[in-house]
Amino acid sequence: MKWKTFVAACLIIFCFLTILPSLGAAQGIGFDPMEPIGLDFGDIEIGTLSTLSFRITSTEPIPLTIESIGLEDASSTAFEINEYIIFSDGTTELIDGIDVFPPSRLFYQGEYVEVFIDFFPEFIGLHTASVHIISDAEPPHRIVDYPLIGHGIGSIVVPEPTTMLLLGIGLIGLTGVRRKFGS
Repeated sequence: MKWKTFVAACLIIFCFLTILPSLGAAQGIGFDPMEPIGLDFGDIEIGTLSTLSFRITSTEPIPLTIESIGLEDASSTAFEINEYIIFSDGTTELIDGIDVFPPSRLFYQGEYVEVFIDFFPEFIGLHTASVHIISDAEPPHRIVDYPLIGHGIGSIVVPEPTTMLLLGIGLIGLTGVRRKFGS
């Protein structure tokens, strides 16, 4: 069962590294490909919150607006858009988090918005979703889907050094008793 998860994770990483960068490479009107290309949260222990961010940068000489940002294609409820976003001028704004974006905000060439994504896995396994971004840019850059991936893992138990020492002494003692009384 673990090898299937490993193969699925390898395929997704392959897509991030080969297919997705080529999709945004020819973009000249609208928004730059988001940096980084896709968010990979890696292995996160169940019940632990991890937050990563990405930027959406305007490349258009005329002002653009982002109409909505929302989560789609979620395999679980582990992902959530953080309620705060940061603009390139340093201002922070509170948003609702689901398909709501400040409608009056214009983005001029070179300006960006940084969007924060929270990942809180509640079960072990692969979690995927995508951030669905709609802007008033020219097609095909009007609608962009930004992939998210994370892996929920169980708690990692590492034995303490004294436990290992006691186990070793016990095994040595058993060997000595066996030699004395065994033959």
